Amino acid sequence: MSRPPDLAGRVAEFIAEHQLLEPGQPLLALVSGGADSLCLWGVMRELGHSVEALHVEHGLRGRRGLDDAAYCAALGATVVPVDLEPGGNLEARAREARYRAARDQAGGRPIATGHTLSDQAETVVYRLASSSGPRAISAMRPGADGVVRPLLCVTAAETRAWCTGRALEPRDDETNADPAFRRNLIRHEVMPALMRVHPGAELNLARSAELLAELDDLVSELAGDHVSDVIDLEQVAELPRALRVLVLREAAERAAGRPLRLPRQLTGRLEQLAERRGGVERLSLAADLEAVRDRTHLSFTAPSL
Repeated sequence: MSRPPDLAGRVAEFIAEHQLLEPGQPLLALVSGGADSLCLWGVMRELGHSVEALHVEHGLRGRRGLDDAAYCAALGATVVPVDLEPGGNLEARAREARYRAARDQAGGRPIATGHTLSDQAETVVYRLASSSGPRAISAMRPGADGVVRPLLCVTAAETRAWCTGRALEPRDDETNADPAFRRNLIRHEVMPALMRVHPGAELNLARSAELLAELDDLVSELAGDHVSDVIDLEQVAELPRALRVLVLREAAERAAGRPLRLPRQLTGRLEQLAERRGGVERLSLAADLEAVRDRTHLSFTAPSL
């Protein structure tokens, strides 16, 4: 019986399966100093990639943050300080600043992050609680918008073991234990409870995200064949109802230029609008978007003044 592939071998298979990188392709890796990002940095070099590691210092954790930056710099990482834009949601602002710095530094190279299978499972749980629909629950994609996540096939426990096996001492971010952050509440309370329900919970949640992503891609492709700037409602009426609704949603999202989480009631009103034929009707879908039906044709546009 052949031995299963080691961690680096599994990552290589995952990269090839999802066509994330070409062999030896140069890349930029975001490195915090934690086990996941150190494992990412090392494994990608093991696989023959030329890796520049980037540590982004947000200036949020005082001396501890500076110590993390010095630790990464000592290992060979480039350290870039950033200032956060004012506003709410500190986590989101820090993430946006981090990716903005990474894109500036990458110069067109793919940006690799150390998100793991464990992170994926936690994201699915959060999305199940806070969102709905396959697109939301499909969570993080292996690759999108120039960002690749080669470690989505590896658990956090495995990245820690990888570091231990190489005598690396990852840095611990003390904010990861703060229950005020929802991610920590899921990591330290919800996930252990789910693992007691079933020891394969982490893997099953991450696998569900992968399958739902494939389903969402298929559905988007099917709906996309019928989406245009102006929809012929007579043609759309011949589609199965589920696909017809998806076409309307896809058209609205394309016009908006962003995902729209339309409530079920509003989606129902949009469907009813598309079924009627007389005169001109308008339906507000968002502050900057409305559906306009002119007899047998439907379009999405900014509200008229």
